[in-house]
Amino acid sequence: MPTIQWGRRTRTVLDVGCGVASFGGYLLDRNAITMSFAPKDEHEAQIQFALERGIPAFIAVIGTQKLLFPDNVFDVVHCARCRVHWYANGGKPLLELNRVLRPGGYFIWSADIAEVPDLSASRDNSDLAEDDPCDPTTTSKPEAPMQSLNQLPVVTDLADARSA
Repeated sequence: MPTIQWGRRTRTVLDVGCGVASFGGYLLDRNAITMSFAPKDEHEAQIQFALERGIPAFIAVIGTQKLLFPDNVFDVVHCARCRVHWYANGGKPLLELNRVLRPGGYFIWSADIAEVPDLSASRDNSDLAEDDPCDPTTTSKPEAPMQSLNQLPVVTDLADARSA
């Protein structure tokens, strides 16, 4: 796995399931701009705390609506124990993150090994609980883009995101 040189080739970071945006705070001193987001309304207080610390943060729905970013804008997408249901809607949350990750960018996904669900057997993903933790992998995005999400509505107002 390559060493990431924060602030050089990796200057823009999307932190998924950010909590109080401690990763964004860590990267401030390393010349990297982090946009932190929480996928649920119940994290509103954590987002407010991040904003008060000067870290860009927002609440968004992932997988049913496009994020408010253009394609290929982030050098890194980071998720540490974010508990996003990655398999929802045919994997649309992952496809949406792939859309905003630049070719050659890094997708960093980590969890405690004891919390990782066994996905080795071929099965219907409907039995995965919505709060399943993330699989502990770190990969580099392939140079060729994956298919993008089609026809997802773009949310321009936080009130719209909450009602979705």
